Amino acid sequence: MNETILAAIISGIVSIVVAFLIALPGLKAFRNQQKKEAAESTKYEAEASKIYSDMAAEAVKREMEKSGEFSMLQKRLATLERNFYEVVDILSDWGDGLRVLIEQLESANISPDWTPSLEDLEKIKEFKAHR
Repeated sequence: MNETILAAIISGIVSIVVAFLIALPGLKAFRNQQKKEAAESTKYEAEASKIYSDMAAEAVKREMEKSGEFSMLQKRLATLERNFYEVVDILSDWGDGLRVLIEQLESANISPDWTPSLEDLEKIKEFKAHR
C-alpha cells in the first residue's frame, strides 16, 4: 500500500479519535444535563402530585362537612315539621273546644264578646289535612 494512502487513513482515524475525544466532555455534559432534567421533572411531578392530592383531600373534607351540615339541617327540618304539626293539632283541639264553649254560652242565652274567625279555623283544618 502506498505510504500516502496509509498516512491519510491513519490521519483520518486520528482525526476521528481526536474529534471523539474533543466531543466526549460535551457528550458527558449533555448526558448529565439529561439526568438532571429527568430528576427535576420527577421532582416537579411529585410536587404537582402532592398539591393535587392535598386539593383532592380538602375537597373531600369540604364535601363531608357539607354532607354533615345537610344531614343536620334535615334533622332540624324534621324536628321543626313535627313541632309544627303538634302545634297544629293543639290549635285544632282548641278551635274545637272554643266552638263547644261558644255553643254552650249561646244555649245559655249568653252572647260571647269574641268568637274565633271561621277562616282561621278552616286554615287550621287545612294544615291538619295536609299532613
